[in-house]
Amino acid sequence: MPECACGARLGARHERYRRSIDALGRGAIASNNGIVLSGFQTRDFWRTTLGAQKLTTTLFPDLDPADGGQVQLEQYRGGKAGSEVAFYTVDGAAT
Repeated sequence: MPECACGARLGARHERYRRSIDALGRGAIASNNGIVLSGFQTRDFWRTTLGAQKLTTTLFPDLDPADGGQVQLEQYRGGKAGSEVAFYTVDGAAT
């Protein structure tokens, strides 16, 4: 049986999956046959999957102005069965 570039044996199901991921262009196929998405792509995937669209944005107080960081929370509500997606970003923080 032939092998995929990821090293898995290619059955019909795996080949269909691999082609669909390649067509999406959403990331490299990882060695465990998964895909790698950015944080923003992951947020958008779950928003779409759960149908959570109502956005609330919260900017947290800057507790340490010297570090240059700011934390923001995006909450998407109204998803299936009351689900929501919470996405935190940290901008400008020194490491």
